Amino acid sequence: FNLRREELEFRKLMFVHDQELETKRMRLEEQRLENQRRETELESKRLDVQRKQLDTQIESLKSVTTMLGQMVSQMGSQMHNASDSNAQPR
Repeated sequence: FNLRREELEFRKLMFVHDQELETKRMRLEEQRLENQRRETELESKRLDVQRKQLDTQIESLKSVTTMLGQMVSQMGSQMHNASDSNAQPR
């Protein structure tokens, strides 16, 4: 009878211990998920900043391309005018 009571007490302690371990495991899992959520949020912000930087670079390239196109057009018309004035008899 005494042995049976010790066995029951032992099982009870093991059950309590297992419950405590499970509670700790659940807390750790909650922390892991919270950390993962934060990492995902930070990655989203990082990608948003990167997208904005790329948009800025694209706009700069468009401006430079437009400016170069205008310069080439001006140079072409200046060269055309110069060749016209050289070709005209005096």
